[in-house]
Amino acid sequence: LHDPGHFLGSILTYEMIDHMLVPMGLMLVLTVGATILSIGAALRPVSAAARTADALDPRSPTSLSIDAAMPSEVAGLVEAINRLFSRTAEIMTAQKVFSAAVSHEIRTPLAVLRLELDRIADPRARRAEADIERLLHILEQLTALARLDVVEDAAFVETDLAALAADVVSDMAPLVLDRGATISYEGAGPITVRLVPSLIQNVVRNLIENSLKHAGRGVDIVVTVCEDGSLTVSDNGSGFVQCEAQGEFGRVKASGSLGLGLTIVERIAVLHGAALSIRSAPGEGSSARV
Repeated sequence: LHDPGHFLGSILTYEMIDHMLVPMGLMLVLTVGATILSIGAALRPVSAAARTADALDPRSPTSLSIDAAMPSEVAGLVEAINRLFSRTAEIMTAQKVFSAAVSHEIRTPLAVLRLELDRIADPRARRAEADIERLLHILEQLTALARLDVVEDAAFVETDLAALAADVVSDMAPLVLDRGATISYEGAGPITVRLVPSLIQNVVRNLIENSLKHAGRGVDIVVTVCEDGSLTVSDNGSGFVQCEAQGEFGRVKASGSLGLGLTIVERIAVLHGAALSIRSAPGEGSSARV
């Protein structure tokens, strides 16, 4: 009779809601939840490997470990990363050998040339000797910069930063006094820091030489070590305008020269989890803090 009361439509609607939409909705929720949990469980070893990889250092012999619960595709990626780190370590070792060889091969003829020039009583020979000294200094800085990439973890030892800085000040005092300047050390008691002693000595020397270069004669240089492990080298010189740009091999100064000393200090600071900050202005002196 053509269902004038629409019983068929209401029954079909009820059946669809009660037997299809409600069960399928519940199943959808359960399926999505189970999928999220299973994917999270499957990717948990991947997240752990990512955190471990982020903490890896090419200078360290450690490598990523493969978890038994790790998917085979991810395990292959981990093995590839381990091979990459191994090749990187080999390259860094080769760079260390190359840097030492270049330094030795160039330093020897320059030393012989300096001895020969010393026998010549001529003002031009003295200028050539000064150029050789500058070349040797640049060579030492470039070699030191190259070797910073191959510092091993075993080189970091617990050291008294205050005593180390005071020793460098004592060693540098004759040079500073010869330049017509003064130098002093200020600090509290022993400050124990995990560091590479030779590199931090290089930092103090470079910062003192930087003050001498910018400030000139008659300047007072103060080296300070604070209880928080920071090291500051300040002077009361004429100061300078901080308009240096970072170049490929170091800071390109307004004079056009390469400021490799500060670049070396920055790299050493980064290796120790620290940072270099410089404050200077014309007429106000300058201060470098690590």
